Amino acid sequence: MIRNIYKQLWNRRRSNAWLILELFLVFCLVWYIVDHFFELGFNATLKNHQQLSYTWQVELGELPQDHPDFVKEAEDPEIKYDNFIYLADLLKDHPLVEAAGVSLYSVPGKNSGMFRNNTSQDSTRVANGKHVVFDPRYDYFSVFRHTRESGRVPARVADFDWSLPGAVVVSRGG
Repeated sequence: MIRNIYKQLWNRRRSNAWLILELFLVFCLVWYIVDHFFELGFNATLKNHQQLSYTWQVELGELPQDHPDFVKEAEDPEIKYDNFIYLADLLKDHPLVEAAGVSLYSVPGKNSGMFRNNTSQDSTRVANGKHVVFDPRYDYFSVFRHTRESGRVPARVADFDWSLPGAVVVSRGG
């Protein structure tokens, strides 16, 4: 009986090979999907020393040129920058706003890999990290209530030296 089963399997080896290949591809695809969601879930559980409750994100945009409220004189980059600073200061000085921070080209407070990049000094050292570009004139760390490693002392923008134009704050995690 077993010899007969082996004979049938051997005679159908071509169709069985395609079946095994298909099962292998499905296994790889399921493994990739499960691993991706496991990594997302695991990263969401990591402590990142920040609080996102009561945090609002305000995004600014520009009116199209065919909009009736469009002002052609406001196209000057200096006027755009002045208007941006005016709006940021207006928001920061509002009595119901505890702290305001301005970040550029990034999504602060998110544990997504969207803005992850590899930073390498040489071929032997490569570090993965998430970078957030923010304006140090606004207290970015107070917005998310970032804390130091001990978890008790809050970090503030005033704690760091911003006299150099390329000043960087590096954290261990998050």
